[in-house]
Amino acid sequence: AVSAAGVTSFQAISNSNIIASANQLNATSLGNRATNSLVSGALGGGGGVTSLPPGVAAGTAGVSGGAAAEQEFAVVNSQTDTALGGRTALVQLSTVGVSNGPGSSGGVTNISGSTITADGNRIVAEARNNDTANSAALTGLTTLGSSIGVANYQSSTTAVNALVNDSGVQVQAVGAAGVGAVSNSNLTVSNNVVQGLAVGSSAQNSLTAGASTLSGNSGISASGVSSLPTPRVVADYALANNQIQSGAVTSAVSASNRVILAVPGVGSDVTGGALVLSGNTTAADAQATSAVNNLALAATGSATGLTGAVGSFQTSSGAVSATLAGEAGSAGVANITARSLTNTSATASGNLARASAGQNEAFNTQNVSGATVAGSALAASTDFSVVNTQQGAGNVSSTANPGLVGVAANGVDTTSVTVSGNAVRSSASVNTGGNALGISATGTVAATGGISNSQTATTGVVSATQGSGVTPTNIGLVQESVSVPIIIIGGSQV
Repeated sequence: AVSAAGVTSFQAISNSNIIASANQLNATSLGNRATNSLVSGALGGGGGVTSLPPGVAAGTAGVSGGAAAEQEFAVVNSQTDTALGGRTALVQLSTVGVSNGPGSSGGVTNISGSTITADGNRIVAEARNNDTANSAALTGLTTLGSSIGVANYQSSTTAVNALVNDSGVQVQAVGAAGVGAVSNSNLTVSNNVVQGLAVGSSAQNSLTAGASTLSGNSGISASGVSSLPTPRVVADYALANNQIQSGAVTSAVSASNRVILAVPGVGSDVTGGALVLSGNTTAADAQATSAVNNLALAATGSATGLTGAVGSFQTSSGAVSATLAGEAGSAGVANITARSLTNTSATASGNLARASAGQNEAFNTQNVSGATVAGSALAASTDFSVVNTQQGAGNVSSTANPGLVGVAANGVDTTSVTVSGNAVRSSASVNTGGNALGISATGTVAATGGISNSQTATTGVVSATQGSGVTPTNIGLVQESVSVPIIIIGGSQV
C-alpha cells in the first residue's frame, strides 16, 4: 500500500506558511482488547459497605488457565489468542509531510521566504495478541469493610508482526533533473513518531479502596501469593496477573524523519534561514508480555484488620526481535541533507532512534495508608505483599542500524551546525521487573509486609547490536568542504 498525508507542490514555493501537523497513518492488528471497570459510583457513593457473614468470601484471585476471583467485588478478565497464520500490521511506502517536487520548471525546485513545518505526526504499525485495562475502585465511602479482587489471565500461541517499510515524515525539496535553491526559509521536522510496535500480551490492572474507615473481610483466614501448584493470590484486596506467550514477537522498521534537500546526484543549495530536525522518534519495539499492576488502600482514619496482595506471573518462550534501519535510499533515520549550506543554521537535536526487544516486563506497586494501619495478624501470613515471578526462554535480539543522525552537506560556508542531545539505543532483555510496597500512617503501624522477586532466564541467545559493517552508526556532520562554520556536536548518545 502507498499512503500519504500532507502537501505536495510541483511549482516554486514563495512567501508561504505550510504546516503538516498531527496527522496519523496507522495499521493495527489486534487479537483481543478489553476495558473492564468496577467503580463505587455503581453503589451510589458515600455511606458504607460491609462484608457478608464471615467465611462467605474466600478472598482468592486465581489466574491459572483462566481467571477467577472469589472476593465480594471482582473484575475478572481472560483472553486467549490461538489464531493460525499470525497477526501482522504493515505500513509501507507511506509519507507524511511537505514535498516540493519537480514540475514544469524542468526539475529545478525553489523555495524562498517561506516557513514549512511537519510537526507531531505519527506513522505506526501496531500488532498485539491481547490487551486489557482492568480496574476496580471503591472510594469515597464512610466505611468499607469487604473484599475486592482483580484477576487477569492472558495467553497466546500466535505470532505477532509489526512492520514499517520505507516510510517516514519529511520536508522535501529536491529537483529531479537539476539543482534547486532554498533561500531565507525555515524548514522544520519536529516531534514526529514512526514506530513498529509488536506486543504479545499487555495489561494495566488497578485496584483502589478508599474510605474514612477501611477494613477487610473477617472470614479470610490467610493471605499471600503462591505459584504452586497454580498461581494464586489470597487477600482481602487482591490483584493477580498471569501472562503466557509462546508465539514469536517481531518488529521491523525501515523509516526516516528528515529534512531532505539532497539525494545522490542532485540537491538544493540552501542560503539563509534555518533547518531544524528535533524531538523525532524512530523506533522498532517488540515485547512479549507487559503489565502494570497497582493496588492502593487508603483511609483518612483507620485502616485495620485488612490484608492486601499483588501477584504477577509471566512466562515467555517465543523468539522476540526488533530491527531498525533508515528508509531505503536515505542517509539514515534522522537527518538533514543538502547540497550546500551557506549563511544558514542547521540543527539536529533531541532525536531518538530505538530498537527494543524484551520478553517479560512487570511493574508492581502496593501502597497502604491511614491515620493508623494494622494488618489482620493471620497465622503464617504477610499482611501486605508484592510478588513478581518471571520466566523467559528463547532468543531475544535487537539491531539498530540508524545510519546518519545529524547533518550532511557537500559544502558548508559561514553556517552554524548543531548536532546535540540525540540518542541511538539498542536493547534486548529477558526479564524486567519493578516492585514497590509502601505502608504509611500518621499514627501507628502494626502490620507485616514483604516483596518477593523471582526471575529466570533459561535457553536462548540474547543480543543487542548497533551499527554494522554495511551501515555504520554516524551521529554528527558529514561534509566535503567547510568554510568558516560554527559546528557544535555534543550531548548525543550511542
